[in-house]
Amino acid sequence: GESQPTPYFYQNLDEAEYVVNTFMYMRLLGYPAERITILTTYNGQKHLLKEIVQKKCVNDPLFGAPGKIATVDKYQGSQNDYVLLSLVRTRSVGHIRDIRRLIVALSRSKFGLYVFGNVALLQQCYELKQAMHELLQRPTNLHLVTNESYPTRRKCGAELQEADYERKDTDASSLQPQPQESEYFTVEGIAHFMHVVNSMANSVRSHFKLQYQAKLNEYKEKAKVALAEKKKKKRMMELELEQTRVREAQEKENEASKKVMVTKTDKEEMDVSDEEQHETVVVDIEVEHDEQKQYELAAAKMALVAAERPDDKEEDGDNDGDDESSSGKSNHDGHVGDDDIEFESSSSSDDNEED
Repeated sequence: GESQPTPYFYQNLDEAEYVVNTFMYMRLLGYPAERITILTTYNGQKHLLKEIVQKKCVNDPLFGAPGKIATVDKYQGSQNDYVLLSLVRTRSVGHIRDIRRLIVALSRSKFGLYVFGNVALLQQCYELKQAMHELLQRPTNLHLVTNESYPTRRKCGAELQEADYERKDTDASSLQPQPQESEYFTVEGIAHFMHVVNSMANSVRSHFKLQYQAKLNEYKEKAKVALAEKKKKKRMMELELEQTRVREAQEKENEASKKVMVTKTDKEEMDVSDEEQHETVVVDIEVEHDEQKQYELAAAKMALVAAERPDDKEEDGDNDGDDESSSGKSNHDGHVGDDDIEFESSSSSDDNEED
């Protein structure tokens, strides 16, 4: 029931737990957290709701925080898809008796409104009579449909059967009967509801864990394949690099051998040309040396002849002229034979004997 830690600071712990567990159940079905708003008529209940949500939902990735937790007065002018309304009071109706505040509280949702309060107390309020008449057209206890998730494929107004947990068709792995589709069951209290929510949360976590393990195994297999492909490509690249190195080394060796052969050929050609030039120079020097010797012999011969026959030139001018012409011819030719030298030497010897 309601409590009052400080004056006019109204709280209701059981109702707050019920509201938060309803939010958790909706989140387990797949409802988006930002589309759910929790409203209350008192600030004390708002702080209590925030404390419970912070403890149970905010740090759990399955739930998270709702879109908004606020009082009815502060939320005036705003709307959301789903609203959970906590009326708090169990001893007296409180200020929800104001029809304007009641209209604001009941008109903040677009698709779903869940009201948590004391039905017997609210039915006694005359101002709430019309609103309670509309609300009591629906069950006053929370009904949960089995095997359903958000968004639902069940049509509005579809008939549902209440789950019979005493039937004999049980699953082989469990002693409890398995609920069928299009069945519902009634929550019998906050303890029952908390047990349902915790069981569903554990089941969802196990399902996510299996999915995670399957994804992890799939990732490991893909990683192994990718690693094998990478190693294969690396080996291929290493082989290609090794082949390239061998090819480059062979090309360098071939180029080096070609350069050595070209160098030897050039050296041989240079040696041959040097030998030919040397032979040519030697031949030229020998020819020049022979010509110089011949010229010196001829000049010596002429000087000797001129020195031995000075008188003959005066007496026999004609003979001398002939001799001079012959000697000049000899000098002009630059070559004197061995017979001429012997002849001249014999003639000079005859002249000496005559003298």
